[in-house]
Amino acid sequence: MFVVLRYHLLATSCLLAVTLKAPCDAQEQPSNATPAAAKLLPDTVVLFGEISNPADVVKDLLEHPLRPKLEALPAYQQALQSNDFLKLKAGLSLFEAGMGMRWPKVVAALTEGGAYGAFDAETEGAVALLKARDSETIALLRDTVLAAVKFGEDSGGQEDRVRTGSYRGIDAYAIDDNVRLAALDTWLLVTNKAELGKKIIDLHLDETRECLADEANFVEAVRGREQNSTGWGYANIQLIRDSGAAKELYSGRTDNALAELLFGGILTNLQHTPYATSSIDVSDDQFTWAVATPHSPDWIGENRQYYFGENGAAVALPLLELDRRLFALSSYRDMSQMWLRAGDLMTDKANDDLAKADTQLTTFFSGRDFGEDILGALEPDVQLVAVNQDFAGLLPRPAIRIPAFALQLRMTNPSETQPELRRVFQSFIGFLNVVGAMNGQPQFDLGTESTAEAQLYTATYVPSQEQREATDAPINFNFSPSIAFAGNRLIISSTSALASALIHQEDSSDASRPTGHNTEVMLDAGVLQQVLSENREQLVAQNMLEKGHSQEAAEGEIGLLIDLFQFVRGATATLDTFDQELKLTFQLTLSE
Repeated sequence: MFVVLRYHLLATSCLLAVTLKAPCDAQEQPSNATPAAAKLLPDTVVLFGEISNPADVVKDLLEHPLRPKLEALPAYQQALQSNDFLKLKAGLSLFEAGMGMRWPKVVAALTEGGAYGAFDAETEGAVALLKARDSETIALLRDTVLAAVKFGEDSGGQEDRVRTGSYRGIDAYAIDDNVRLAALDTWLLVTNKAELGKKIIDLHLDETRECLADEANFVEAVRGREQNSTGWGYANIQLIRDSGAAKELYSGRTDNALAELLFGGILTNLQHTPYATSSIDVSDDQFTWAVATPHSPDWIGENRQYYFGENGAAVALPLLELDRRLFALSSYRDMSQMWLRAGDLMTDKANDDLAKADTQLTTFFSGRDFGEDILGALEPDVQLVAVNQDFAGLLPRPAIRIPAFALQLRMTNPSETQPELRRVFQSFIGFLNVVGAMNGQPQFDLGTESTAEAQLYTATYVPSQEQREATDAPINFNFSPSIAFAGNRLIISSTSALASALIHQEDSSDASRPTGHNTEVMLDAGVLQQVLSENREQLVAQNMLEKGHSQEAAEGEIGLLIDLFQFVRGATATLDTFDQELKLTFQLTLSE
């Protein structure tokens, strides 16, 4: 027999697995139907989650086309021979014997009406609820679990690990004072707090009591839920905010400038929104997780117009597209306004750090105010891109190969801004040469390329005699810092090749600007796999140094990491603003 911990692991594995495939039952309830478990939960619940059809999810997971490829991995085959897996397999066999059916059928029988989870603010308790096919199945599961706990191999036959009680005529069981379970007709109730269990039993017996299904925010959230989602979740933001929990999250202030640029607008929304919802949708080749909240332009205020625009619905330019593209980001952000209003947006410590940076930057830009004069000369469009460098035929070639990256901005008045930025770039390279010479680093050689449409200013490392033909040159040779001007575009790049490629790329004008995304991010897993493969030897050596692994173990761990990326094509994230909704969407695309 096996102990309750193994049952917990099994249950957790099943619940995680069922979130990975979309339900396919054509007779499922309408998407805006009130979840059955909501009538058993108190209205003080602040977090709620539902998987409406776990059985179909498990079936699709077992039949997923990627499953044979994953099982063919050497690491997977090795894991099958481990003691932990063999014990889990033995425990699963005993569990199936106790239930009288294979585990996929157990899931189907136990969750025919759905699987639910919730957290209650008043009792600070968590609960899982399973709606089974019939009460006999629930009783069988209860008895199987209790028998395993009482007579498990690690329990020593200590039957007192399970205490039995009764509340309003319903038997309840406590396991080691950490888990409490009860059968309510076709419902299985598992919780860590006795008071929460009593509340649920009261609602089961007294349908007239106030419950989550009647709570105003929950009713509104259910009304607007996504169609046919695999899993759905709800958070009562208003109740969490009013309770005083996570005060920093709802203060509307961030810790640093980067966090402000990325999440500042979301924090403003959290100060006002009554609730948030989450949905998971999965097919054979895609996994999508979306988080949405009610949203109103009236909540933004002047301080964070830089994030959403004056009308509250500003959108970003398209992502930059280049060969060997690893990563790309495009966002609408008026960085000048963010910088100037930082006192109201960030914490005191962050503002102190920003004030020091502002002083240094003002000096660096010859007395011109960084927030007003430098950032103020740029339009609120930010585009970032990274590409895997092609070193074929190039010497010297660095031993560690780092992707090239570039930032593309737009100038409001190019004729005035361009000379100043060119001068600053050249001064900065001169400064690096002085510092580099003191530390024995290679020197930069400045270069210029001009056409009728663009100007490119580069800085290229000059190799020593010994480095000219090297294939294991220092990391410095990944870089040739460059700045380029093409029309009103400003390009700041880690390499001259990437800057040149962006110069010749067709410009994204306002006329082609799509509607919807305030921010968009993408990552190409195939290119990431190439980057890791090209640096495999260095990653293995680093693994051996940091973790003390043998070369064989390090090669296995790095090899597994690289192999896993063959199953993923890429990932994207978008932030969208609609008339009355703010939506953050993450999407993972799987390989065929």
